[in-house]
Amino acid sequence: MTWKDSGEMHPRKNSPPWRVEKKIEEALKRTLEKLKDRGWDIPSSLPPLQTTRLKGKGDFTSNLPFLISSLNSIPPQEASQTIQKEISLPEQEITVEAAGGYLNFSLTPSSLYKVAREIMRQGDSFPSLNTGQGKKVQVEFVSANPTGPLHVGHGRGASLGSALAHLLRKVGYQVESEYYVNNVGRQIALLGESLALRLKEMEGEKIEWGEDHYKGEYLKNMAEKYFTQLKEKKDDANFLGQFAAEKLLKEIKEDLKSFEVEIDSYTFENTLYQQGKVIEAIEELKTKGAIYEKDGAWWLASTRLGDEKDRVVIRKDGRPTYLASDIAYHREKFRKGYEIIVDIWGADHHGYVKRLKSALQFLGLPAENLKVILVQMVSLIKGGEKIPLSTRGGKFLSLKDLIEEVGSDVCHFIFLTRRPDTQLEFDIDLAKKDAPENPVYYVQYAHARIRSIFNKAERKEDSLSPAWELLQAPEEKEVLRKLALYPWVLENAAEALEPHRITGYLQELATSFHKFYDTQRVLGEEESLMEARLALCTITRRVIASGLKILGVKPKERM
Repeated sequence: MTWKDSGEMHPRKNSPPWRVEKKIEEALKRTLEKLKDRGWDIPSSLPPLQTTRLKGKGDFTSNLPFLISSLNSIPPQEASQTIQKEISLPEQEITVEAAGGYLNFSLTPSSLYKVAREIMRQGDSFPSLNTGQGKKVQVEFVSANPTGPLHVGHGRGASLGSALAHLLRKVGYQVESEYYVNNVGRQIALLGESLALRLKEMEGEKIEWGEDHYKGEYLKNMAEKYFTQLKEKKDDANFLGQFAAEKLLKEIKEDLKSFEVEIDSYTFENTLYQQGKVIEAIEELKTKGAIYEKDGAWWLASTRLGDEKDRVVIRKDGRPTYLASDIAYHREKFRKGYEIIVDIWGADHHGYVKRLKSALQFLGLPAENLKVILVQMVSLIKGGEKIPLSTRGGKFLSLKDLIEEVGSDVCHFIFLTRRPDTQLEFDIDLAKKDAPENPVYYVQYAHARIRSIFNKAERKEDSLSPAWELLQAPEEKEVLRKLALYPWVLENAAEALEPHRITGYLQELATSFHKFYDTQRVLGEEESLMEARLALCTITRRVIASGLKILGVKPKERM
């Protein structure tokens, strides 16, 4: 999923000289303009560069020749050879090879050293990026109904939203994080009824649970704690629902704080009604002919815009549906000036996306600027068995419990090791292991290892003046190549709204570093070579720390 066109044909202005992949993109665009002047058909946008996985096949690859081949009815090999012949690259930094329908680009040691110098120059702030150019973005995440404690599935959404906000800020967007509190409707009513049953149970009454009631111990504990205060209200489910929701939201905020997830603002559903925003949105839809009355209810005509059926926004009894308040909520987001809105929802809300975007289109709002990320469930594994995650049934491991068992850092990293639209198995036993197969440990160990090297050397990172050209070993160059990719990884992860790409990158960087350290001696070498290798350790540590910070993980100083 991408949310902007990264392949625009106009050249980027003022690309930093150390951004070698930008030079490749600009050279490809200039080459396409040459071919266009010769009468060739060219694509409207440049396909994004990809990294190569095969050794000896370069660092970046482009499938542009396949597009040229298709548009001009020539073999892909001819297209790639033509582009190779015409492209103008700084040979001392980049070489290019035509391979079938691909162009493979290799970074020379000179270009790698240039990136290394830039990391040393920028320090912990590397890389300074401005892809977002200050555009306003809102990322709404968690937004769990305050009907129970946060479970592990909510934790995955929290990690994703928090990391995405950090990532977008890193590449130059102005970001606000938000939690939308559904404190109106059927779920809050059920919560009140469930608390009422617990209060009656404490007075010795025989109670009968409904299928949809919340049976968790957390409501039993609440009833015991506030029994004196609430016993006279045991027949007022509405009051009890609001009371319980407020208490549970307070606990949710505390859990997010312990998870080190920051939420900039909270919007409450009931305020949309109190301020008349829901009525405003419905009336505007009526004036635009987007809703109609049928069988006593009001329907959104979403089939006009591709939805599988029209949707009720006002029920027969006059009560608005959740869709009505969600339309009003997103209308307000755009009215506040956000240029991009990112919502992180559970995968069970898949069918909701089209109807909401239809409403935004009817309102004349840029529905294409609403980006919805659907997050699949998490399966917790402990002792080889799955742990149930049913909030309503009352048997589940809460996010708080998981944090206490494995730690906040481990949770964040593992939650972000997979695409959000794929199911995730979280092996608690593996997460607690100090072993290379634990991805969190593996990356943090690289950072701690570098700290240990400097402690033994009794040197400070900012005292180094390395001669980078002394780094000639294949393992050294491989680390430099991985470091050179970091800005590209960040920009592409931000464009795709996929911070999990950073966890994969950090694992690859840690692998390259460990291999370097296991094959090349750092301490005890001749002074100038030792200093160059210490500098390589320094820039590796800085990039690892930067990536971990985006993920919400603290780098380890020692293991």
